[in-house]
Amino acid sequence: MSGEKAEFHLNSLILKYMNGVKSLDLATNYYNKGNLAQADLLCRAYLENNPNDSTAYTLLGNIADRIGLTAIAIKHFKKSLSLNPADENAQRNINLLQDHVSATAAATEADINIRHNIYLLIKSWGYGFWSDIDHILGQLLICEITGRIPIIHWGANSLFADICSENAFDLYFEPVSEFTIHDLLKSADSFFPPKWNEQNLLKEDINKWEGRYSKTSGILSLNRKEAVIVSDFHTQLDSIVPWIQEDSELYGIESKELYRKLYNKYIHLKPSASKKIESFWVSRMEGCRWIAVHVRGTDKEKEVKDLAGINREYFKHLEQILKLDPEMKLFLLTDSSNVIDEYVQKYGSKVLFTESLRNSDSTGVHYSGHPGRKVAEEVIVDTYLAAKCDYFLGNGGSNVSTTIEHLKEWGQDRYRLIGENRLFKKNFFLHDR
Repeated sequence: MSGEKAEFHLNSLILKYMNGVKSLDLATNYYNKGNLAQADLLCRAYLENNPNDSTAYTLLGNIADRIGLTAIAIKHFKKSLSLNPADENAQRNINLLQDHVSATAAATEADINIRHNIYLLIKSWGYGFWSDIDHILGQLLICEITGRIPIIHWGANSLFADICSENAFDLYFEPVSEFTIHDLLKSADSFFPPKWNEQNLLKEDINKWEGRYSKTSGILSLNRKEAVIVSDFHTQLDSIVPWIQEDSELYGIESKELYRKLYNKYIHLKPSASKKIESFWVSRMEGCRWIAVHVRGTDKEKEVKDLAGINREYFKHLEQILKLDPEMKLFLLTDSSNVIDEYVQKYGSKVLFTESLRNSDSTGVHYSGHPGRKVAEEVIVDTYLAAKCDYFLGNGGSNVSTTIEHLKEWGQDRYRLIGENRLFKKNFFLHDR
């Protein structure tokens, strides 16, 4: 796919220059073009290997200033000055910004007093089920930072919609607030990005990947005054975390823990789903010790280099765990019927799996024309059953595997991923333009 090739190309380019000044030049070029999200991501990646470069902190300060987050801008300029006391520009920037801090704070307080309700409408990202939930969790963090009221609306572009329901999210989870998209249609008077308005709010995929205000990053939402912010494009939670200000109760909390906090606060299954999960557990799994194993096939073969090699690596980990308790059984989650056959042949009656839709080729189940609701309900059951198991082994490049870590506190070495966790890996493709 062209998008995957573009992502691979861009990530390769960044990694090539990450230890040299060229990557910072690239970040500066994006900043000069007005692409603040990409500039921020590149600059922070550069600082991981060059933590004492004052120029990079100056750039972060400029990005924060452009967004309108004065306190964060001053913090970065002060860091730059501490690394390079001779930097007159950094000191000048600090002086100029400090002159405006009191006035900005007063204006912000006045605006809050006038506007009682400000909202963040979270539309469907439009891809895999747990990928869409990951999009939601990043936007919920923005709500926590900014005090906005979240409204989730999965419309016609959701792969898991149902003709009987206008909002697919409500098929699976409880609402995250008392408001709906229709409340915004009645009362909202301003929108960001301005491609949205009360006439098109129920439409989907407006300038999502191309056109004006396409690929809008969540960091641009952190200091907006509009009544409604609309998010239809994914921003990684891990790239929002550095923007949490020091006066927030979330400041200093690691991304992994923030995920769990947000999930526990906002994401609650419908009772019907919980009943299905508990019924399967009681009838088929209770009373045994389990290793949940999530193995990807189908469309992941196109996205992950040497997926076959990664899948072979599972067996080494499984043998280590089974040595601790040879009676332990395997709960297998997979989208591939070929994987089912392989594990049954190797482990026999130890293997248990749900009766779910699977493919034997490289087409993802959620792209195969199956009823979206059925696909969603099956992946929910598998995911939550896996979280009830004693051990988990999965693929770091899959949102199913990474989501399972949010669902409970796993003991030491009880949760293992093969490959880097995609949630904490910088994605240089999303906001490149």
